[in-house]
Amino acid sequence: MTCINNNKLTVLDVIATVLEKLTQDKATRINKDSFTIFHAIQPPNISIKDYLVRIAKYSNCNETIFILSLIYIDRLMQNNPSYSLDILNIHRYIIASSIVATKYINDFFYSNNHYARIGGVSIEELNALEIEFLNLIKFDLYISDELYQQYYNGLSNTNPKNVKCNKPKKNFTKKTNLKNKIQNNEHSVPLNNNNNDVYISSHSSYESVAFEISCDC
Repeated sequence: MTCINNNKLTVLDVIATVLEKLTQDKATRINKDSFTIFHAIQPPNISIKDYLVRIAKYSNCNETIFILSLIYIDRLMQNNPSYSLDILNIHRYIIASSIVATKYINDFFYSNNHYARIGGVSIEELNALEIEFLNLIKFDLYISDELYQQYYNGLSNTNPKNVKCNKPKKNFTKKTNLKNKIQNNEHSVPLNNNNNDVYISSHSSYESVAFEISCDC
């Protein structure tokens, strides 16, 4: 499996910094009566940056996926004023939005079993997070070139290393039927179309999940 390179890590650094600023010091002001499906009972023992890096490394998510993910999280917050980001829910928002973005622009992707192991949640919880995320953004996944460019420029300007983000090589604004893609989530999907198709099962060899995003279930 191909690991991410330094350029992609740079983009993740910037996105991690943005998300960390949005969630900083909010845990002490969280009202448990307002907990949602995305909340954990305590902060996961993995940083936002390390969580993004893990997803990128083991799911082949590129920087375009994470920029779309950031846009979708913003869209969810704008559509649902009572929702907010904090250190107890940011990890679940990240994994859910990353999966949604991946399935929207890619024809080939891993099964939700694989994503659940990467994200440190159960397959049942991940399926529920994905559906809830889509409902909260009203399945509105279209992103115009202008909107993407706005976020792209913002991240580029925020980048402390002043390293330019790589522009996407494909059109991510295509229309797709995501509802079909979220069905049969437990079945693996081939990553290429040749005789060496790679199927990901629960026996895939990669670093074991050394953390668990605890939830109040």
